[in-house]
Amino acid sequence: MSTTSRTPRAAPGAAVALGVLTLVAGLATVPLDRLIHQAGPGGPVADLAFTAAVMVPAAGVGTLLAARRPGNPLGWILLAVFLLSVAPANQYAALDYRIRHGTLPLGWLAVVVGAAWPLFLLLVAVLVWLFPDGRLAAGRWRRTAVIALIGGALLGLAA
Repeated sequence: MSTTSRTPRAAPGAAVALGVLTLVAGLATVPLDRLIHQAGPGGPVADLAFTAAVMVPAAGVGTLLAARRPGNPLGWILLAVFLLSVAPANQYAALDYRIRHGTLPLGWLAVVVGAAWPLFLLLVAVLVWLFPDGRLAAGRWRRTAVIALIGGALLGLAA
């Protein structure tokens, strides 16, 4: 069986897995905030309610788009944007290096992901340029978009 016939079947499962990972990462900020003693302004219950009210629809929309239209990059980019924006990397790094003195697994990865914020900006720019049909506009804007994307990618790699 060729990979092209397997791709459409695997894409919805990958989209759901990435959506669940995004949702879990977003909701993990609440207990990690509590562990490092930096709860939100309304306390842990308000922090959880706000996070759930934002994360459930956001992860749902990205997952639905990626699962229903796997060839359209908008759903995948939305999931990547949400994952980068809500990943509790800074909280985990603080827990690992300030409280546990570097003994938790993947602390180095939390530091790397926390420093990858320029990639978030790049993904948002790509999302805007590809909206609404998932293709880059033709004509004079294509060259501008490509130059800006290369510059953003270089900035993200430099960070």
